[in-house]
Amino acid sequence: SSTTFGQLLQAIQEGTHAMEELGMYKTVDYQLKETTKPHVLDLIVKLKEKGSFYGSAGVGMSTVQRQPMMKIEGLYRNLFGNAESLKGSFSYGNDQTAGSFA
Repeated sequence: SSTTFGQLLQAIQEGTHAMEELGMYKTVDYQLKETTKPHVLDLIVKLKEKGSFYGSAGVGMSTVQRQPMMKIEGLYRNLFGNAESLKGSFSYGNDQTAGSFA
């Protein structure tokens, strides 16, 4: 079956969107190049990965209850090489202490 240029572009855009939705890439760019063969194009995909690890921490003082507060979060992307992520957080203060992993 033949594919129109519009159908080709739509398929490329859908694939690009799916790759962006993985959350692993800063940028997903593509380029179509002509080849020496008639009706044949090369598709060049350029990916720039996000860093594997993201972390944040914060400390402060509650203005209402005058208690210290602390929060630590971390995210490890592409844990096993198949776009898995491990996310954890810990918070302390405001009459509650909590920790979680996802």
